[in-house]
Amino acid sequence: MKDKACLVTALLASATLVPAGAQAKTRGGFEVGAEVFDYSYRERFEGETVAYDDGLFGGLHLSYVETIGGGLFLRGKFATAGGSVDYRSPDANGDDRIENVSQAVGQLELHIGMDFPIGGGATLSPFTGFAGRALIDESGGEVSSGGAQGYDREVGYAYIPLGAGAR
Repeated sequence: MKDKACLVTALLASATLVPAGAQAKTRGGFEVGAEVFDYSYRERFEGETVAYDDGLFGGLHLSYVETIGGGLFLRGKFATAGGSVDYRSPDANGDDRIENVSQAVGQLELHIGMDFPIGGGATLSPFTGFAGRALIDESGGEVSSGGAQGYDREVGYAYIPLGAGAR
């Protein structure tokens, strides 16, 4: 909680550094970007790590913002990334492993928000909406070093994004 309070304070403080007269409102249009990230998954049972995946992913994200007027905006965000992970499951005989398992993630978010001028030409833009995220793991047909069978899986969930931007 302390980290969140520090982040909000830093965002608000940085918003006041915008020069007077600057156009500090959400801009409409497209945005495209690339990303690379370290993916890590841990599965625990009774406090012990029983399985984990680690790997490097690369992907693409796209977004579009439509300004409506009166400070309102709509935003759609889509991201997809893929890579390979190394599966490990510690056991009494060492690590049970499957190397280079193909995985992919996808995410779609839809936001509605509003710009609020906060002085000095700065704007605070809170938003909310709905979203979904999915992961696909293609380890079916793989056999671990300890003889365990891999399996294909899809994991998905929906959530409500809640956030704010400062400009």
